[in-house]
Amino acid sequence: MKERNYKVLVPMDFSETSRTAVKYVLRTFYHNLSHLYLLHAYKESSAENAPMITLLDILREKSERLMQQELERVERLHQPEKLAVVGCSRFDTLVEAIQTLSRDEEIDLVVMGFQAPPNGRIFHTEAPATILFHTNLPVLMVPKIAN
Repeated sequence: MKERNYKVLVPMDFSETSRTAVKYVLRTFYHNLSHLYLLHAYKESSAENAPMITLLDILREKSERLMQQELERVERLHQPEKLAVVGCSRFDTLVEAIQTLSRDEEIDLVVMGFQAPPNGRIFHTEAPATILFHTNLPVLMVPKIAN
């Protein structure tokens, strides 16, 4: 039986929590991972109509710089030789960026890091719930303590 090679997407906000999700993917799917996509989505409505050097330009530059640093960090981690690590910075909402990338690249799974708040509510921020309820992909939530 042929082994399946998965394409996994990890939303990145460049925090330790999202880095924990990357490490978890590399450990858990080590032998069955062909592509790891790191996705940073940014959208600022006021950036769309701003003049000259815009907030959008600043956001894009920062996202691309941080993504390059993240790719270098992942390269230093132990990873399979066959693994392609792809960094994606997109001017879009997180859900729309996930939907577009998953359709274009045939993503199999989204793995998302999260940090449980003191009150114990998993969905204390909007992003995890939005991703779970508005994408057609399986979503694996990895707690920060999984590191």
